[in-house]
Amino acid sequence: MKHIFRSFNFGTLEYKEAESFLNQMAEKGYEFKSTGKGWLRNIAIFEKSERAKKMKYVIDVAKRTEWEKSEYYQFYKDSGWEKVDCFNKRLYIFAAQKDNAVPLYTDDASERNMLRKAVVNNGELLNHSFQLLCMLIILKALFFIKNREEALYYGFYATLFLCCLTGVYYVLHITAKLIYRVSGWQVNSNAIGKKMAQLLRVSCDLFGSAFLASLVLAAFYVIWKRGFFPNSFGEISLEFVQTLIFIGSVPVILVTTYLLALHPEREQLKVLNYIGAFMFFWGLIGFFSYIL
Repeated sequence: MKHIFRSFNFGTLEYKEAESFLNQMAEKGYEFKSTGKGWLRNIAIFEKSERAKKMKYVIDVAKRTEWEKSEYYQFYKDSGWEKVDCFNKRLYIFAAQKDNAVPLYTDDASERNMLRKAVVNNGELLNHSFQLLCMLIILKALFFIKNREEALYYGFYATLFLCCLTGVYYVLHITAKLIYRVSGWQVNSNAIGKKMAQLLRVSCDLFGSAFLASLVLAAFYVIWKRGFFPNSFGEISLEFVQTLIFIGSVPVILVTTYLLALHPEREQLKVLNYIGAFMFFWGLIGFFSYIL
């Protein structure tokens, strides 16, 4: 089995683009298997398959409680659609044979009503607003650091850059959702709406890349300047051990993300994923406590 990974940075307003992406991959002979599970979610896993070209994918935007899901899945199954995955508890991905595929929505009015409710009810707007508030608080704290030269030495500008980038990222998402909530379907359908959706995806990719790059550069800068590595076994500190655990958590999280996407029912993998996340955050906190 040949598996490939692709970025899957789609939110509520971009569900049509997500549909197109999945169907384009199917035309190339790649069957959609799952989105990322655990701590790495914004990826999609595909498997090379001959039957992929015969399949069609659709996405429904909803937020269902656990007791609603069985009835919800059965409703679409009766219409010929099998549930494949759910991305971020908001985008429900269904698949069917092309010959048997029927539209999920028979008119634009019902689809428009569904999406306008989902913009608020799915919780994305509230989550992004809260995260933006957190970034503003962190930025305010950074500007009150008295010794800027010392702060620069420990990656002040790297942290400042990440916070500003994160703030811009959330502002874009909040603005897009508020515009759609007020103006509705017209904004999502015209050129402005499509450009906004594209800008959101690009900002998400840039945010992820810049975050990792800044974190790595700041870490190596500090290691190089401060002589982080011990000269003997007796000089090994707790912070050094935490940093090694932080580095070791990366392959653990990557492997469990891949395995969980293929075998989400295995509880052992979920436990391993939590262990990897604990290693990551404990090591990260230890590293920053050392350099700050």
